[in-house]
Amino acid sequence: MADGDIRPFMGSWQTVGSIVAPWFVGAERSPEPDPEFLASTLVLAPASSTGPAALACPSPDRSVTTLPREALFEGAFTDVDGEGPALGVTRKNVPTLVEDCASANGDRSLSYHLLDDDTLLLALNDTVYQFDRVKDR
Repeated sequence: MADGDIRPFMGSWQTVGSIVAPWFVGAERSPEPDPEFLASTLVLAPASSTGPAALACPSPDRSVTTLPREALFEGAFTDVDGEGPALGVTRKNVPTLVEDCASANGDRSLSYHLLDDDTLLLALNDTVYQFDRVKDR
């Protein structure tokens, strides 16, 4: 996949799982997955994103790049050789869609990591979500 090509990311994605991020350290609390993520479908369309409120954006600025797995999740891995494969990251370089959104609720930037043609990872609030592509029926 060429850097800059958003087409592999476009489509409908269903959350199929979530885990506490392996880099999370905290004794008082453990992050909980957002229930809206588990009940909604994320749709990445060429001009917008719809789905859970935290991910929806009517007019995102996007870029696609390829990141070495050490740089995924803003470089948060503490043991990339152990944590990467545990999250399904087996490629040395991973295509990543960075989506920036300005809204009345504040600005946000999200990084969607494409593990294969049908699997995305997203880390948010110390939780890693896995999305699988919704296949046409």
